[in-house]
Amino acid sequence: MDIVDVAVQITGEMDDGQSRELEESIRRTEGVISVHIHRGPQHVLLAEVNPQRVASGDILRLVRERGLQAELTVPGRLKEMDRQSAASAPGPS
Repeated sequence: MDIVDVAVQITGEMDDGQSRELEESIRRTEGVISVHIHRGPQHVLLAEVNPQRVASGDILRLVRERGLQAELTVPGRLKEMDRQSAASAPGPS
């Protein structure tokens, strides 16, 4: 079985309940092996999927159906996003 990583960047507000509900909804999707949402200034949903069962566009659609603004991103780009967030964070006072 092939496994691919899917990363979806989610913008906008999302509380703990919405995050858990979204994770559970996607986890129940056939072909999804694991899913986790990293919450922060830019939320990122990471999923491992069997591409013969579910496409990255299907995961994106499930996120958008909840009224969230989202786009697919490259998993390797997440490190760059973390560096940008850290650089813009206020330093110790």
